[in-house]
Amino acid sequence: PEAMSECRRLYGYRDDLVLCATRDDTLQDADALVICTEWKAFRVVDFELLAHKLRDRLVIDGRNLYNPQQLAAAGLRYLGIGLPQVAPQAGPQ
Repeated sequence: PEAMSECRRLYGYRDDLVLCATRDDTLQDADALVICTEWKAFRVVDFELLAHKLRDRLVIDGRNLYNPQQLAAAGLRYLGIGLPQVAPQAGPQ
C-alpha cells in the first residue's frame, strides 16, 4: 500500500497491472509469491496459509528473508537467491 501511489504515477492505469490494498489480497488467484522487498510487513508470513492459497505452492525469495526448511515443512517449494533448493515436505493439501 505504501508504494501504490508511486506505482500508479510510474505505470498509470493498465489492464495488465493489478495493485492490491493488502498483502493477503495479493494471494487471490496467484500461482506463486515473489518477494522483492525487505519491508517488515513481509518478514512475518503464515506459510501454511500460503501453501493453501498459492496454486503452484512456489515462493521465490529475492531477498532471502525466509528459512527454506520452514517453507518446505509447510509444503512449499522455495527458491532463494544463491541458496540450494529445498524440496517441500508433505504439507497441507
